[in-house]
Amino acid sequence: MVRVLYFGVAREITGKAEEELNAADTGSLKLIIALNYPEIRSVPFRLALNGTLLKEEVSLENGDKIALLPPFAGG
Repeated sequence: MVRVLYFGVAREITGKAEEELNAADTGSLKLIIALNYPEIRSVPFRLALNGTLLKEEVSLENGDKIALLPPFAGG
């Protein structure tokens, strides 16, 4: 199980700040999230694994924390 943290519009869509999901890698995690929350498909977001932004798909281990980071408005 990995802990998924939702921020910004992702939190609004899911109605949750976080949840635990079972996924072997970030590709399958994205698919699970898209199936559970179809509206999230329209939101571009980045993933951070244990505090590090990801640039590619990676394997996940039990206890990992994944943050969904949608675009943030600056200012």
